[in-house]
Amino acid sequence: MRSFPDPLKDFAKTDVLRDFSAKRMVNGVAGPTVNRNLAMLRRMFRLAERESKVSNVPYFPMQKESEPREGFLERPRFEKLRAEMPEPLRATLTFCYETGCRTGAMAKVVWPWVNLAKQEISPPPGIVKNRKPLIVPLSDELTAMLKKKFRGHGTVFETKNFRREWIKACVKCVDSEKRQGMRGISTRALFPMISDAPPFATSSARVWIQLPP
Repeated sequence: MRSFPDPLKDFAKTDVLRDFSAKRMVNGVAGPTVNRNLAMLRRMFRLAERESKVSNVPYFPMQKESEPREGFLERPRFEKLRAEMPEPLRATLTFCYETGCRTGAMAKVVWPWVNLAKQEISPPPGIVKNRKPLIVPLSDELTAMLKKKFRGHGTVFETKNFRREWIKACVKCVDSEKRQGMRGISTRALFPMISDAPPFATSSARVWIQLPP
């Protein structure tokens, strides 16, 4: 009978897990990502223990998680930023800002889910992160924006060049406030909706959360 290697044997000791984590981080992998790797390994061990395939589950030394994000954009500054965006992307930006929807889920929203009369969007289960049905209310302003672009089919929100235009708009706002004598702080949390912050938070776009001089 052909034998197969047991991958769990390679990670059966805590020292090995520490070495694994250290090597991952030396290669540039962030601590929270290493934690996700370890969590998957731990789950494998627990399933194997349940089936009596291993006798014990080793201790998993986790890395420090990132600090909670801070620095939300207040409405007046959001409106300045939105004014710098191309018109087709303004409804997209407004929806993400007002609802906190993840950009990946936002891009999947289609017109059949939208009820402009009730001012709500009803994504089906599986679209949102927790895979439960959800009703997303729409503000009067956003409803008016969507009425102007209503098509009845296809995706609702324009996403072409969204990241590039968002960064360009942030840079313009940074330059404007620098001319007014404002000073900024670096942050990765410009908006509630920016869940995939690293691609967005580049160049001057990282500093458009301002403090008075």
